[in-house]
Amino acid sequence: VATAGAPSRRAAARAAGAAGALGSRDTAFADALFCASTATAASPPPSLPLPRFILNSLTSPGFVAASLAAAAPGATFAEIGKRDIWSPARAAQERPDVRYAIVAIDLLPAARLASFVSRVAADAVAGGAPDLPRVEYPLAAAPSALRDVAAARHVGKVVVIVAAPAEPREDAPGAVWLITGGGGVLGGAAAR
Repeated sequence: VATAGAPSRRAAARAAGAAGALGSRDTAFADALFCASTATAASPPPSLPLPRFILNSLTSPGFVAASLAAAAPGATFAEIGKRDIWSPARAAQERPDVRYAIVAIDLLPAARLASFVSRVAADAVAGGAPDLPRVEYPLAAAPSALRDVAAARHVGKVVVIVAAPAEPREDAPGAVWLITGGGGVLGGAAAR
């Protein structure tokens, strides 16, 4: 089950295999999942399964509590957000049965991060990770790309393409090389 703000993003989540896609602009997603957990014989549960693993990056007030409330008994909650993060003790007050972990890859030791990146890269090369949808913009349209990101009009990633400069040919007749600002050690090494 996925949450996403825009209808196009919810459709993309369903197309990618999510059993359901609910809104992420308010906590109504938790109500839908909580209804599934409290269904009775007279009121059959909706078709959405209760999440046994929650990967959270939602940061608005009430979202962590709502997600914890809708979790299956004994679920795992992995927090990857950077704001409004609860402590494990605070999460345990709300749901002592849920395993709560804060995951901050930017704070991992370099060797462990390198190991994870290598495993993800190998999986991607082997075809284990599908390409994310992306929208490409030329560098000249970078302001439009940023506006689309700010307005959440994209699904997947926004990529700004910077054209590679033409490779200079050392052996071209009459080739002229200009090095500006290269008076230091690095500039001297480049000039040599």
